[in-house]
Amino acid sequence: MRKLSIGDIHYNDPISTPILEPSLEIFELIIRHQNSIVETLLHAPDEFEPMFGERDAEGTTHLIVDEWCHGYMRGVALDADAWNQSETDIAALLRPIQLWGTEEGWDLVDAMSEADQARERDAIADSVRALHTYWLTRRRPPSPIRRATPKVGRNDPCPCGSGKKYKQCCLQ
Repeated sequence: MRKLSIGDIHYNDPISTPILEPSLEIFELIIRHQNSIVETLLHAPDEFEPMFGERDAEGTTHLIVDEWCHGYMRGVALDADAWNQSETDIAALLRPIQLWGTEEGWDLVDAMSEADQARERDAIADSVRALHTYWLTRRRPPSPIRRATPKVGRNDPCPCGSGKKYKQCCLQ
């Protein structure tokens, strides 16, 4: 039986587990994709390219940049305080992504020439690489996990208050 927790909802009913299997497989694929992006940005950043969708219209292929950038900006919104855009470093790095990923930016993109749009679109991958580097330099090392209470040894009195040794009481 698998146990799955999503927010305050916990699934551990063996009857519903087969229904969740496709969801778990999709989740695993998403995590694998995320990990491959992280690996690329860490070990071969020049090989990173955003995966824009494409649409054919009237015999011409158009890149769908706005959906990718909108998703990136939704991720930024998850921790808006950390991404305080008044900080000039972040604001400058986010500019190409904001142009294509926000409604305010779309108006600016519509007013641009084709050449300016292409230049801004091509700057997105460089911005993502630079943002990744920006956050790596600010990452704090993980702090060690500390117990709130000392670990109970097998021969110590049981913390439940029974007076028995832990191994004779709650350890079993």
